[in-house]
Amino acid sequence: MEKLHAPIWKYNKKASKSRRYNPLKIMCIGNHEDRLNRASNDIPELQGTIGIEDLKYEDYGWQCYPFKTTAIVDGICYSHYFTSGVRGASISGENIGRKMVATNHCSSVQGHSHVYNHYEHTRPDGEKLFGLSCGCFTHPDMVEGWNLNTHHLWWRGIILLEGCGHWPGYYQGIHALTQAKLMDDYL
Repeated sequence: MEKLHAPIWKYNKKASKSRRYNPLKIMCIGNHEDRLNRASNDIPELQGTIGIEDLKYEDYGWQCYPFKTTAIVDGICYSHYFTSGVRGASISGENIGRKMVATNHCSSVQGHSHVYNHYEHTRPDGEKLFGLSCGCFTHPDMVEGWNLNTHHLWWRGIILLEGCGHWPGYYQGIHALTQAKLMDDYL
């Protein structure tokens, strides 16, 4: 968190009060972070000793949404993943964005599958909807037993959605920046 926020702190230190950068930061807790809660629930000796709060997201100004819940900002739904039905399995496979729009009936963004997929749909009334699976941002060499046959499918980078408040449920601009480009430009 300190490495992520250091450039913002450095900029804000020099900026006038009116020019300081203070973005809205939302964290949709995922299955990996939720392991802290599961361990604490499954092992009585750990109750009260470990939990999501140990990651200190709130200390850095993040609004946290628990695992399997949805944050709705400017008419767009964000979650670590959305379910494909009552069984609770995550939407995955090919055409994730299209499946999210068809299942959720709204603009939706998720990250769980580690792949990039973007789909656009226009309703008969002209309202624009989109579904976005935004990939991941992991170390490029992270290959372990559980991802040995899928890591090559992952898209590593960040997605910037601009002007989301202009039209509820949509954006003015979308930019996909690969992790390789970010590392080339900033490291």
